Amino acid sequence: MKGLVILVLAATLFTIALGLSCYQCTREESLAACNKIKNCSDIEECYVDEIVTSTRVVYTAGCRAKVQCTGTALGKRSSMEKRQDIELIACSRCCDANDFCNKQLCGIQNTQGNQDLHQCYSCNLVGDMSACNEKVTCDIDQVCSSAAYIEGNQELYSFGCYPKQPCLAGTSFIVQHQAMLDHNTVGRRELHKVCNICCGDFLCNTGNCSQLVGKLRLLYEGSHLDLHTLKKIP
Repeated sequence: MKGLVILVLAATLFTIALGLSCYQCTREESLAACNKIKNCSDIEECYVDEIVTSTRVVYTAGCRAKVQCTGTALGKRSSMEKRQDIELIACSRCCDANDFCNKQLCGIQNTQGNQDLHQCYSCNLVGDMSACNEKVTCDIDQVCSSAAYIEGNQELYSFGCYPKQPCLAGTSFIVQHQAMLDHNTVGRRELHKVCNICCGDFLCNTGNCSQLVGKLRLLYEGSHLDLHTLKKIP
């Protein structure tokens, strides 16, 4: 009996020491290809980075130190000599809710799931966009939206579903004409929208609104964005 207790205790400690199990991959295009398993330490969380170029969208995932998760490289660009070589980290998110919780972070494509459900992230006027993990199923005539607001000195974020037709018109204009966002908030105290954009893919409205604008512009410049659906073209 004593030996059994020792074995159970050892197994429990071993499980705790391993921490979370996460999907791991480097620059893959879908969850199906991101199928390696990584056991994190107790000071790490699962993460996904979405990397956008003018030719494709790829994902890097695995374990990341918790201290790094509080200060990710969201929006960081790396540029070579040619315009088409620019890369944008459009989304960088961590999670520690359960094993393999990074399977839907940053809208990573799950080819085994039903992505005709028009699922989007949904939160209203939250101060921490990385904490928006709620999902909603939109109507057939809706797409995902992302918006940023300024109220006083605070930036707030909203995510959800929005009617498709005004989204198509507004997003197409922003993407094609490089429309400037309104950041003139000097002296404003009321709630003031500074960014608004839509997208048509599964859980695509993740992360910072202005970085989603940058992502869609890069896809458009590389002829990888369908302006009739706001979806990525493979």
